[in-house]
Amino acid sequence: MNIRNTVFLFLLFTVSAYANSYAYKPITRIPKADEVTAYTNGKRPPVGERTIIPKEEILRFLSHGTPVREREKWAPTTRSISEFRDGVFFDTSGQAYFWELRARNVLILETADGESIQIILNEN
Repeated sequence: MNIRNTVFLFLLFTVSAYANSYAYKPITRIPKADEVTAYTNGKRPPVGERTIIPKEEILRFLSHGTPVREREKWAPTTRSISEFRDGVFFDTSGQAYFWELRARNVLILETADGESIQIILNEN
């Protein structure tokens, strides 16, 4: 194998390893509603509108929602570019959970470690 092929294979492996370093990781433990100690909506956006979501709305997802751990099974949603419905809460262990309400019944949670999960609220 010549040096050119060796360098090519090395670069190919490096790029593919880097691309997979951000692979999806589901949240291993979803906090219970009574474990939420601090809650806030996101800051005012530079453009568009902020929709204030009450804490109780997010707690309903934690109490009665169904987590979807496999990303390929997540309900399809679209992110609005003019309306912001997101924020952060902390649990009793100090873990931060960034949340985004994508639809009336679809919540996305993400940790600072890049773990995420979709929670579906059945409105029956």
